[in-house]
Amino acid sequence: MDDPRLMPFLEHVEVLRRLDRGRDVFGAKRHHWQVQPPLGEEPVATLEQDLGYALPAGYRTYLTAYGNGGAGPLFGIRTFPAHLSATERASLRRPFPGMAAVHRQVAAGGVDVDADGYFEVDDDALLERLLNGTWRIADDGCGHHARIVLHGAEPGTILTVALEGGIRDTGQDFLDWSLSWVARHRECYEAVWERMLRAEPPDDLVTVNNAALVAALCGTSLGLNGSGNGRRDTARELYRRFLAERGQDPC
Repeated sequence: MDDPRLMPFLEHVEVLRRLDRGRDVFGAKRHHWQVQPPLGEEPVATLEQDLGYALPAGYRTYLTAYGNGGAGPLFGIRTFPAHLSATERASLRRPFPGMAAVHRQVAAGGVDVDADGYFEVDDDALLERLLNGTWRIADDGCGHHARIVLHGAEPGTILTVALEGGIRDTGQDFLDWSLSWVARHRECYEAVWERMLRAEPPDDLVTVNNAALVAALCGTSLGLNGSGNGRRDTARELYRRFLAERGQDPC
């Protein structure tokens, strides 16, 4: 069954592909706001038969009809392979036990879990067991990543995994997680873009906080180097050129 959240997600991606010309949003330099072709119905059905269960509805529709990786949260949505390794298959056939069971298993292993669910696990084998039934769906760098529960407790839920913060339930399914991320960035970009089209004065429009965004709208990435004031001044100059190319003077 189709999901009404998928079209808005793809629309947001299309708008950001046009606005984020400098590819400044985290991960955009990797995926360039492109969505990879869908996996298709037949490969997904074969996968489900192999695993012994149906994929969560929203993620399934995304894979079969809309895309298989690319633009999305963090460094982008990871491609789901057409063929799983034996290790991946074995892990996905085992159910995710749910967060309460995760905390019990961690505590039984001698790891402290605080009231907020924070814990640190140095045992890779234990961490792998805790994540059975989940798929690594997006990377955040330095080992931090997001996973989707495919099998077990609360299928479809997105989990975040941090080396120093354990496993956390985001409370969102795949589509809510993806949609909220792109919608938030689109809102920021469109708000500044509208001000640029009104030709607001550079000294009023460009600040230290939005310099990278303005530069991206002008087609340039400021990267991570330079002082805040230096980046702001560079973005102001880029904005002045933008206005000049449009034959506009700051109002």
